[in-house]
Amino acid sequence: MQKDSLYTRFLAGAIASSTAEMATLPVDITKVRLQAQGMTTSQGMQYNGMFDAVRKIAKYEGIGALWNGVQPAVARQIVYSSMCMVLYEPFRDAIMMVTQPDTTQTTMSFAQKLMAGGLAGAISISIANP
Repeated sequence: MQKDSLYTRFLAGAIASSTAEMATLPVDITKVRLQAQGMTTSQGMQYNGMFDAVRKIAKYEGIGALWNGVQPAVARQIVYSSMCMVLYEPFRDAIMMVTQPDTTQTTMSFAQKLMAGGLAGAISISIANP
């Protein structure tokens, strides 16, 4: 099986997750604003849908408001995704050793891959969201 360096896996996870978080954060910001406006009954509807919310947030608060909270969001994603990328290979190799100790077979079943990914994800999310 291919072995990438620890630093390569960590960096790949950090770059990919940071890019994804920054690209999707405006959608999350508008979603939360739309949800929160439904919790107050004293005010009328402030936003009339997703596009209206984006337009009004950008107009009245500035375009940067769509990325409020980006620093902790990116930090969490870097910890979570990078750890998943780093932990997957050791779990994969350990599962291969346990399930196929006397063979040189290098292919894994879907269940084995699922177990390796699940373990890496569970440990990573436990650390990223204590």
